[in-house]
Amino acid sequence: MSRSGEEQNYPQGTVKVLGEFTDRYGFRRLYLVVPSGLSDDDLVALAKAIHAKEKKAWLWMLDDDSKGALMMEELSKAPDGSSADYPLEWIKEHTVANSKLLMVPNAENRWVLYKGAGDEEIAELGTQKGLR
Repeated sequence: MSRSGEEQNYPQGTVKVLGEFTDRYGFRRLYLVVPSGLSDDDLVALAKAIHAKEKKAWLWMLDDDSKGALMMEELSKAPDGSSADYPLEWIKEHTVANSKLLMVPNAENRWVLYKGAGDEEIAELGTQKGLR
């Protein structure tokens, strides 16, 4: 599930790939359009199902794709989102969840799901040894 435009059905609805991007540190980020209006429980279940298939990807889950192509184009130009055309406000408005790999010294690293574009933890998706 990593080709732009690819769709996959889950019990919570259809998920569409907007694109993917590997940052300068080698971390793969997968940008997805998910059904809007999901409850937190459904969002967590969906994220866990996607994570089970995409164990090494940092997930970025949005509920709209109207500026998805622009977002992906601008990320390829300025990976830190510093481009003047990067649709930051749209991203903040339409991001329903994102996941990150938390590096934990002397322990397994944790994949964590956050609400929206922020850092309010809503679930752990799993653990992983090493960074990649």
